[in-house]
Amino acid sequence: MHYLKVINLDSVASTNDYAWREVESGAKEITVVRADTQTKGRGRRGRGWISGPGGLYASFVLTPEKPIADLYFLPLVMASAVAKILGRYVDVRLKWPNDILCGNKKIAGILVETKRFKGVGFAVAGIGININTAAGDLPDTATSLYIAAGKEYNIMEIFRGLLAEEIKVYKKFKAQGPAVFWPKISALAIGFDPSQPKDASSAITNL
Repeated sequence: MHYLKVINLDSVASTNDYAWREVESGAKEITVVRADTQTKGRGRRGRGWISGPGGLYASFVLTPEKPIADLYFLPLVMASAVAKILGRYVDVRLKWPNDILCGNKKIAGILVETKRFKGVGFAVAGIGININTAAGDLPDTATSLYIAAGKEYNIMEIFRGLLAEEIKVYKKFKAQGPAVFWPKISALAIGFDPSQPKDASSAITNL
């Protein structure tokens, strides 16, 4: 996997929706859609995601070609990369199946959607991170790097670090499967038990 295409946008309804349109137009793994803002950002089960200026919003076009039992763990694998990058600035934890917490508040989230297109199994992994978002622009259950650390950050610098880390963990996931991540994820994650029965719909959205 040496191909990488990054699409940078000022504003978009949803980076995931844009990424799926790219798939329909022939996008390859790994294509990344990043936007300064989203007007219709969303999380799991159709929940809205506040996506104003000051956040990092990106979606990764992937072709993992993994069984559903493995795809079940993809949100946490992608979240582990987010946690590593944010961990350079603040203390974070993972919350099953797709949240990143700072203290007891959500600072980032992952939305993984899957669909077969022309015989290929695609996954679009959307990532939303509150970076320079002010408290007044977030619900009480959410926080941002700015709130937690008391300073503003260079969003593009964080994006470049995140891009490199996500590619690294995804390549490892594709080559070795999810089990290689369990010790690391278990140390960070709340409510994660890889031995429990898996309901894939609790972690990923099949379109």
